[in-house]
This record gives sequence, structure tokens and C-alpha cells, in this order.
Amino acid sequence: MNPSELPSISIILTGHNEESSIRDAIRSVFGQDYEGPVEIILSDDGSSDGTFSVMQEMAAQYRGPYRVILNRNETPLGRGPHIR
Repeated sequence: MNPSELPSISIILTGHNEESSIRDAIRSVFGQDYEGPVEIILSDDGSSDGTFSVMQEMAAQYRGPYRVILNRNETPLGRGPHIR
């Protein structure tokens, strides 16, 4: 199948105060090898640590084929509302 015929997918990686582990999670998402269109959404739920800074840094350095979108809630919403 031609990659342009594959369905598009979204990978959503959320975090709240995950500074110590978010880098590995983002590397894993960036390392996927799906050949169709992909958007990666990195979303921070109002962390008080450096989680969003890591997301910003890694998104700025990313040179892969996927589209990367950054989101940040100023105040924590909680897991369910954050995903909605």
C-alpha cells in the first residue's frame, strides 16, 4: 500500500509533573515508524515542574517526518478533562 493511502493517526502524549520521565516517553513516540500521516500532540496539564519545557525543547529539535503540536493548560484540569 502506498503510504499516502494509509489512514492518518494522532498520537497524544499527556503529562503532569513528569519531568523526570517525559523525555523517554517523547523519544519513544518520535521513534515510531508508521508510514502514513501522523500528528503527535504533546500536552502538559499545568505542570509545576519542567515537563512543558522538556516538551518544547524536544519538539523544537525534532527533525522527523511527523507533525508535532504542543499544548499546555495553565492550570491542571485532571486526566479526564485534560484529554477532552
